[in-house]
Amino acid sequence: MRDRHNIKKQTQRQNSMAKTLRISFELRNAYNVNSVIYALKQIFLIKKIIPESAYGMGNLKVLFNILALFKEITGAFIGKLFYIAVMIFMVSGLYKGVEQSDAYIHILFLLTFVGAMINTYLFNPSRDKYYAIVLLRMNAKEYAIVNYGYELIKVFVGFMLFGCILGGISGVPAYVNIIIPFFVVGAKLTSSAAGLYRYEKWQYDPNENSADKIKVISTLLLLLAAYGLPALKIIIPVQVSAVIMIVMIFTGILSIRKILTFDHYRTVYGKMLKEADVQIEKADNVKLEESRKAIQIDD
Repeated sequence: MRDRHNIKKQTQRQNSMAKTLRISFELRNAYNVNSVIYALKQIFLIKKIIPESAYGMGNLKVLFNILALFKEITGAFIGKLFYIAVMIFMVSGLYKGVEQSDAYIHILFLLTFVGAMINTYLFNPSRDKYYAIVLLRMNAKEYAIVNYGYELIKVFVGFMLFGCILGGISGVPAYVNIIIPFFVVGAKLTSSAAGLYRYEKWQYDPNENSADKIKVISTLLLLLAAYGLPALKIIIPVQVSAVIMIVMIFTGILSIRKILTFDHYRTVYGKMLKEADVQIEKADNVKLEESRKAIQIDD
């Protein structure tokens, strides 16, 4: 009887999370669609053609929703392809006297820590979080975890696909190519959990857009080490990188519990999004009425 109750509760939780993810997609699509319509209406010749009722035109929104979905799918991979191909693969082939495979792993290894600090996905005060949590009053914890998991899946797939291809071309050992996607995700999980711990202990603002001196200095030093050391023919040994990668995978696994059990997402996001209320409206030059219209989801 208890097992049946637990299964039912787990099923309800999964359905709730699936619904949250679906609403997140619809939210982003609705915002993108209405933003495009709003932008077109600012053009002198076009604004007379597009009526105010365009925000509610079903056929037009279906077209834009298809385009938005295409953008979501391609954007999940094009960004990762550009990052790996340009910032790692192409640069790693420019150093003389250094094996490209060694330079590739060295750069990727250090840049991963940069990304773990400044691009966590969990602490980014984005528009979709603002609309969902501030305006729609959605469950902050569920929204944060569901969308964070979705972003990590995109990261993992992107690195597994393009990382293995470009890493293989660079001569990176196969076992390292397989470890890398888990390492990248593990580093982000570890960094996110550390941010939650710091918030609980010292009320530290985890906002990844904040100009934290330690974060800025650490980022600059890591970038300098990533691109500067290979020019001096100094490379972190592949074996050392691989060991640390495995360690980060385990710390990432341990960090999942903290991320799932943290109970102050509403407070944390409230602080992060406190200024977003003004900044988003000012950046978009849209009144609050337009913002509410932009997040309306069609039946």
